[in-house]
Amino acid sequence: MHTSPHFRCGAARVFARPFVVIVAFLLASLLPILRGADATGVVTGTVSNAATRNLLEGAKIEAPKLNQTVLTDNTKLSVPEKIHTEPGNIRQNQWKLVDYDGDGAMDVTVGIDFWGDYGWDNAYDSQGNWIRGPLRGYVYLLRNTGTTAKPVYADPVKVHAGGKPVDPFGMPSPMWGDFDGDGDLDLMCGEFRDSFTYYENVGTRTQPLYAAGRQLMIGGVPSRWISV
Repeated sequence: MHTSPHFRCGAARVFARPFVVIVAFLLASLLPILRGADATGVVTGTVSNAATRNLLEGAKIEAPKLNQTVLTDNTKLSVPEKIHTEPGNIRQNQWKLVDYDGDGAMDVTVGIDFWGDYGWDNAYDSQGNWIRGPLRGYVYLLRNTGTTAKPVYADPVKVHAGGKPVDPFGMPSPMWGDFDGDGDLDLMCGEFRDSFTYYENVGTRTQPLYAAGRQLMIGGVPSRWISV
């Protein structure tokens, strides 16, 4: 059993949870299909119909009509190979197409699961004390200054909320949508420990401004994916 170093002693926490990842992926894939096209312009890598443009997770490949072309009709996005340049291990690059600022052009966002501060075998001193930092879950925006048909992407910048970079505990898995029904684009993030953080857009659809994150709670405890 592979365990997190935080739980090296005592009850071990299994952190390799493929069931949770599969369920989360399926839900993220199916919800946009069930809802149909909406005004937010959110597109994820597995939505496939004639009106959507698809971005394959981690590959920076745009594939219209994904289910019909079997990956033959695709275009490599003109974005940097490496988004987060700080030294350290990156376990996930989570790419999404989204009209971030409501200008009609699809931008690119990237969730970064960064382990550089966390470490692993070097995370304890000789007395067994934890000496490293947390997992990092950054979200980057590459704003499209061109059009959806002919994109021109600006340099990647971190998305901020409450005056600080969005940074849940690793594996941010950013999801964009109008979650409070006020007409603009909010942000929901997951994290490595399976809880969810909601970042309300207190700006507008065309000038997003995100409040500090609020952890989603159910009955006074953090909402989480439950694996069996």
